[in-house]
Amino acid sequence: MRRLAVLGIALVGLTFLLTAVGQVLAPLSLLSANFGSGLPKWAAAVLLMLPSLISAAGGLFLLLRRESLAERWFPEPESQLTIAGDGLARVGVVLIGLSLVVHAIPTLISQLTAPVVTIVMIKAQVNIGMGMSDVLSELSNSIPAYLGTIASFVVGWLMIARSQPLAAWLVRTRQPAAEPEQDSEL
Repeated sequence: MRRLAVLGIALVGLTFLLTAVGQVLAPLSLLSANFGSGLPKWAAAVLLMLPSLISAAGGLFLLLRRESLAERWFPEPESQLTIAGDGLARVGVVLIGLSLVVHAIPTLISQLTAPVVTIVMIKAQVNIGMGMSDVLSELSNSIPAYLGTIASFVVGWLMIARSQPLAAWLVRTRQPAAEPEQDSEL
């Protein structure tokens, strides 16, 4: 089962590493935008590249540490027997949880930096002064998105931490009702 977990962790890591490549294109397009006297272009690009960098770092971490993570989450020794349904379900639960956690981190960073960049861009284009209340208003409008991302992180973490009982629950089937004994005295 551990070998399957190693493969799964590597695939999740590779997915996030490749996702980071796609996320980097939008911030690079900002280098040609005109921000006026607001935020320097390089600062806006760095802020918007943080999620991509974090996705890349997370993916690289998973790829490089896949064996030690699999050993930590699946401490039982490797056996040559076939994988039981609950073992396979457990690997799946851990991988889904890991995917939720790794996705939530750069998403939260992106959600936190996007309003700041938006406010600076609006200020530069409209050329009006924006105060702290405008920043707080923009951030408070994003609270539901923040809470959703935090919930995704927590659910993912709980799936990893409680993978064994969750997998056992997922594969548990209802037992058929016991058939009544028939009298053989006919």
